[in-house]
Amino acid sequence: MMGTLVEERHENGGRGVGRRGVAGGMRVTHAHEDVPPGPLELPVIHDPTADAAARYRVLAHRLRNGHESRNGHGPRNGHESRNGHGPLNVNESRNGHETTVLAVTSARAREGKTTCAINLAAALAERGEGPVLLADLCVRSPKLAESLGFAPETCATLQLARANGDGAHGWELIAVWRDELHVLAIAPGQETEVLAPRAIETLVGDARQSGYAYVVLDCPAALASPDVGLCDGLVDGLVLTARAGVTRKSALLRAAEAFDAAPVLAVVLMGARGKR
Repeated sequence: MMGTLVEERHENGGRGVGRRGVAGGMRVTHAHEDVPPGPLELPVIHDPTADAAARYRVLAHRLRNGHESRNGHGPRNGHESRNGHGPLNVNESRNGHETTVLAVTSARAREGKTTCAINLAAALAERGEGPVLLADLCVRSPKLAESLGFAPETCATLQLARANGDGAHGWELIAVWRDELHVLAIAPGQETEVLAPRAIETLVGDARQSGYAYVVLDCPAALASPDVGLCDGLVDGLVLTARAGVTRKSALLRAAEAFDAAPVLAVVLMGARGKR
């Protein structure tokens, strides 16, 4: 079921949309605040007092504060990549914090990566450190818009295609659930077979310059599509999901190997019951 998008009005010449907007060619054009129950479990949005929601908040907290660099310089500062070639590429967001770009993927399809990406982005937005961008890069099999219950007026595939060219481009985003969570989604039925590397580079660069505190990329499954490798070198860390009783350790290791430059920051077990 698709919800109704409410058009946002703005007075600053297109460099943002009221208190929802951000600068640098990225603007929120609509709001979608009532996320209906859908095919995915979204406890941070639908049941914020549940233990499952609390676990995503703990994950967000650990990604923000709990990972010290290998060279001892403290959290989110000077992290080395897995290949030891130096610090992660992080910039300052408009609130003084660094912009952190996270790729969420899995070994294969239906192992919970989109569920994890939405809940993680929502938990990060709750922290109030600045706007969070959640972007759908699963151009062959997108689930983000369907899961959140809306169809964007300007599909992400069209916006990515524009960003891959030499002409002018911009990004039209949807504010979902709360002001700080902005979504770039692919409209149902608008899948494509091509994910251009230049478009991803432009998207991530524009998001950093626009002052996002976090960018969460819902990436294709690592062993199902070579597209996931296009994000390597553009993200600051990798979040892997594994389906309880389904994902094999060997497949998970192969998924991690698709990223040579980005460190694995967390492995999230999806579908487990009882104690974890």
